[in-house]
Amino acid sequence: MENVVPQLPITDAVFTEEIWVQKNPVMGDHIRVKRMHGIYTHHGIYVSDNEVIHFTGTDDDSIMDSSKNRVISSDLNFFLKGGELEVKEYTDEEFQDLYAPDQIVAYARSCIGDGDYNVIFNNCEHFANVCTLGRFRSHQVERLFQNKESDDMGFFGSIGRFVKGLFGGSSSSGGSRSTSSTVYEPDKVRIAEIEQNTKIRLATMERERQELMHKAQMEFLQAHYDCEEALVQAKVKGFAATAEMIVRMQSKLTEIAETRMAIIEQGSLPIIKDIEKFYEELGDKVKADKEKYNLEDLPKLLALLGRYKVDSTEHK
Repeated sequence: MENVVPQLPITDAVFTEEIWVQKNPVMGDHIRVKRMHGIYTHHGIYVSDNEVIHFTGTDDDSIMDSSKNRVISSDLNFFLKGGELEVKEYTDEEFQDLYAPDQIVAYARSCIGDGDYNVIFNNCEHFANVCTLGRFRSHQVERLFQNKESDDMGFFGSIGRFVKGLFGGSSSSGGSRSTSSTVYEPDKVRIAEIEQNTKIRLATMERERQELMHKAQMEFLQAHYDCEEALVQAKVKGFAATAEMIVRMQSKLTEIAETRMAIIEQGSLPIIKDIEKFYEELGDKVKADKEKYNLEDLPKLLALLGRYKVDSTEHK
């Protein structure tokens, strides 16, 4: 590879703790290259000029067609595709979790052939961060979906936050390839559609009814994405039973949401208000149950776990 003249660090404008520099990589480095005039970046693990391990398609990145993507090994030229190489430099806080180069490479190689690509929940940056730091996160996705917690979420919001909280909420710390979490927000395009449809309906129908419909749609959308995030985490950790539970819960929440919307659209406002009050009370109960779980039940479970030897069948 041609010598690259080091330049000033390229610091992420939003996540200032991430620092990228243009320099020659060494084995185990997390590298990236900008694609489509900088619209997104593609990430991988550098081993040598003849071996870069990354999550992509054999012909192209195929970021919108998950069926074509696998963790593959290629040469550096295939990875760069004429783009400019950048190498990640680690902060003091990240350095504490950074694996040794041989461990990074060994883990990356063990993943070759893996699929289940998802541009939002399981992309090339997630893969590179898991290999190097044990942190399942993607900064470029988080920039698009900045998490905005809401204090007035009802039943669906409470359920979504509870499921998401199974894997530590929005914490981004790592240190183990089996523990991590990401921060997402509902699809901005879908939110825009809901907002526009609400404005149209407000011009012809009862304002109060439409405001209730809008609130119900937004709550369900947030809960759905919280469940999606938790589902990805369950799969990453190998918690098959938990993943199955989350899928069943999503199906049931969808049924409840459809019933709720039908009632709001067709019912009388006094009845609707009573039912919405019921949903709010359910949300409060979920929040209370979550607090009890965190303060009372979880410590008991952890104490029980401590009785078993780490890596034993019982412990797992």
